[in-house]
Amino acid sequence: MHTSRCSLVRLAAVLVAFLFLPSLASAQSAITGLVRDATGAVLPGVTVEAASPVLIEKVRTVVSDGEGRYTVENLRPGTYTVTFTLAGFSTLKREGVELPGNFTMTLNADLRVGAVAESVSVTGASPIVDVQNTQRTQVLTRELLDALPTARNYSGLAALMPGVRMTNTDVGGNQQMEQIYMVTHGSRLTDTTVQVDGMALNSLLSDNQVQAYFSDAANAEVTYQMSGLGADVSGGGVKINMIPKEGGNRFSGSAFIGGTDGSWQGDNVTDELKARGLKGGNRITHIYDINFGLGGPIMKDKLWFFGTYRKFSTNDVVANAFYKDGRPAEEEQGIQNQMVRLTWQMTPRNKITAYHDRYPKFKLHELGAFYDPETAAFRRDQHHALYATGQVKWTSTVSNKLLVETGFATNIEYLTILTQPGIAQPRFSPAWYTNIGKYDLQTTQAYDGVPAPTYGIFPAKYVIATQASYVTGSHTIKSGMQWGFGKFRNDRDVNGDLIQYYLSGVPSSVAVQNTPVSDHEVQKADLGVYVQDSWTRKQLTLNMGVRFEYFNGGLAYQEAGQGRFVPVRQLAAVPDLPSWFDVAPRFGASYDLFGNARTALKATVNRYMAGQGLGFPQRYNPMFIQADVRTWRDVDLIPGTSVPSGRVLPTNGDNIAEDNEIGPSNNKSFGLPILQRHPDPNIGREYDWEYTAAVQHEVIQGISISGTWYRRITYNMTKTTPTQFSPSDYTIINVANPLDGSAIPIYNLNPLKNGLLDRVDTNSTDPNLRSLHYNGFEIGTSGRFRGASFFGGWTMDRRVLNHCDEIENWGNLPGAPSPLYPAGLTNLNQPKSDYQYCDQSKQGIPWFHEFKLAGSYLLKWGIQANAAFQSYPGGQLPTRWTLTRTTRYPADCKGPCTPGGLVIPNLTLANYAVDLTPPGSDYYLRQNQVDFGVRKMFRVKQYTFSGQVDLFNLLNSSYIQTQNTNFGPALGTPTKILQPRILRLAMQMRF
Repeated sequence: MHTSRCSLVRLAAVLVAFLFLPSLASAQSAITGLVRDATGAVLPGVTVEAASPVLIEKVRTVVSDGEGRYTVENLRPGTYTVTFTLAGFSTLKREGVELPGNFTMTLNADLRVGAVAESVSVTGASPIVDVQNTQRTQVLTRELLDALPTARNYSGLAALMPGVRMTNTDVGGNQQMEQIYMVTHGSRLTDTTVQVDGMALNSLLSDNQVQAYFSDAANAEVTYQMSGLGADVSGGGVKINMIPKEGGNRFSGSAFIGGTDGSWQGDNVTDELKARGLKGGNRITHIYDINFGLGGPIMKDKLWFFGTYRKFSTNDVVANAFYKDGRPAEEEQGIQNQMVRLTWQMTPRNKITAYHDRYPKFKLHELGAFYDPETAAFRRDQHHALYATGQVKWTSTVSNKLLVETGFATNIEYLTILTQPGIAQPRFSPAWYTNIGKYDLQTTQAYDGVPAPTYGIFPAKYVIATQASYVTGSHTIKSGMQWGFGKFRNDRDVNGDLIQYYLSGVPSSVAVQNTPVSDHEVQKADLGVYVQDSWTRKQLTLNMGVRFEYFNGGLAYQEAGQGRFVPVRQLAAVPDLPSWFDVAPRFGASYDLFGNARTALKATVNRYMAGQGLGFPQRYNPMFIQADVRTWRDVDLIPGTSVPSGRVLPTNGDNIAEDNEIGPSNNKSFGLPILQRHPDPNIGREYDWEYTAAVQHEVIQGISISGTWYRRITYNMTKTTPTQFSPSDYTIINVANPLDGSAIPIYNLNPLKNGLLDRVDTNSTDPNLRSLHYNGFEIGTSGRFRGASFFGGWTMDRRVLNHCDEIENWGNLPGAPSPLYPAGLTNLNQPKSDYQYCDQSKQGIPWFHEFKLAGSYLLKWGIQANAAFQSYPGGQLPTRWTLTRTTRYPADCKGPCTPGGLVIPNLTLANYAVDLTPPGSDYYLRQNQVDFGVRKMFRVKQYTFSGQVDLFNLLNSSYIQTQNTNFGPALGTPTKILQPRILRLAMQMRF
């Protein structure tokens, strides 16, 4: 880890250099082009005006440079009239130019000699190929946002983007209460960037993964960028920019009212699923979405407003979860958005925008399959939560060449996840010791209490950004600064400070907790300073940039009270955890192959830093939540026996884990504020190099196709090494695999070394022993043609991991049966079977294929057909076996069999999990989902109405999303399937 002093010196040098550069950032959209006369000679000094009602200042003006090129930056999406004026030439007007978000449109102009008073107006199709930018971008216009059969949120729409993989699947809004996270082309979940009006609003929650909920009616357009990102962002994941509505000189508004009832849903639980143990599928009892928006002038041409209110809810029926009277368990939940935005044109060249959005959320039951909803479900109370985002932004058009922007944004997500009423008990009261949560490791049943500690989460993130751009037409220099900072606190607690574990109903072990816990981390600087330079020479545009990044986090002073198994803990503040300074260059080239803005060849070479919130200091925070799995026997006790706490122990068979029934700790430092996992002082930040090569071509007017090759390589990956073990500390116990009889080596730790968990994290340096490679090919298409708007593509890719460096120094232990099972260490204190095949490049990981297509088509009589198709490969399907000191296994097994022979002797750990199948050997089936809708649109004066019918999961697929992977009687039991066919009725109105 770099020292703080060294990092600050470097940072100061960067900031000094930054002060002498025009500080700029990327604008939303631009119109650029070349102005010539009738002979083809370039025309400098041409006045170019871009006018649109979406601009509060109405008109933006620039002048073509000495090479005849012009660029109008920072334009909001909308319809423009572009006017070209030069003394001695006729005025040329290009009308009906439809400019999407995050798009640089090439609009060339040929002027003929004549009087300025003479005007030539031209209306034609707008170019659809961006021949200057190298990002892979998909723009969703307001028309598509209204038409596509989706849940009307940015994550549900992201699922339709080629090359984007989601952590879950939404069917008609069944997932709109819980976000779905995304990756693209080998990125991490933490690499996603979420923006509103070009300013980042990423949360600190879950290391940047969790994002805010937004009102769909607030957006004019939403853009998605999947690769080739510029220096204005750090991570290389999906970049989402929601371009907001700002109001206008006329009052305008919208309304969406839609939903479904549980009786409008199909049934996709087949006889085959029932035979596999699925008693009830995933369903909803209702989904509804009510969304209003209204905007207009407070002072014409001076002050606009826009406000929106959204209330949406999905009540889920959880598969294989029931009340005691047989009723299926249900997750009742809802969210609101209450947003107001103001736009103020202070002077002709200065504009301020500001918005505040509060979105309270509640969830009465939060649970999984086989959870008892009355006792084991969690609960979220909107009265104990504060969700809000906000933003203030000042834009100054200093001249027709210089634009400056400065802003502040915040994302606050305070929430508490509690037990059901009456479950949580006062600490150290008699009921607190007896009302213990129970969880079965084989059947995954949870009852009599929550199966994990409750928590209160308090993350707050703030961002200050200053940005500017200097544009001459053929040359654009951009630089900017983004400074993120914030804090995070997490309070954890649970009854009895433990969870009781079972194996098919038989008491097995307990997960002792170090509760109460209150960890507190701070982010002092997530700072990025960047410069981006773009040059256009004839048909070639070079985009060269560099981003300087400084990241500094740490621990605040922390204190936690006494628990059942831990003392009072106090921890002094720890600064510079970490303190990183990195340089991330970006390079892109785009070539307008024929000079007509219809065919572009593009290539990029970019370095991206791994997305960071506060995951690094949380990883090395000794005050963070810990669990210690210990043995438990519900032994005979003499009535009246007392323990130091003063409690009286009941007799045998009470099903309560008493202090003297719990075995010794597996972690000698458990619960103490002692760091048990250390980062190497020189550990650096993980990063990627991404390489892309693409061709994009407008095949016919309004339709383009593209082909892209992707490669991503990850560097500075972290390996973990225990510091207090050697190969002699392990002995091998060979156990027969109950699936096929093959030998599984159990690496049993010397009991004297049990609990010595000190580990050190370092950067891996040998690419032959640790590497992560992504390769992909993608063919995409998008366009607007004869009433149709669509986009989609086919992606073929593969991601291969090699993580052998954590075991290469250990060699094979004496008696190891095969090179396929080398001795090795996981991130805990014992080898595990997932290291049997540490190099996936030797395991035949297949290429995966993904297909997506979405769009709308306007038929006759104002009828519109809309559809979305998604087809994903299934994820890996492991089979795991949890071994304990009482587990029986076959002494001699030549084929599939059931444990029932010998007991593992002297197993040190209370639980030992092994994988029975190697990585890449088994996968879930392919998931296909078709959503379809029909709208009927009509006008009444200035009002446009539409009624629509949407069918989600049209083919009523019963795809198994998750199943029990624990070897035992419940192995293969489906725990979650795709929502059955859902009918949604909705009405929309605009004026």
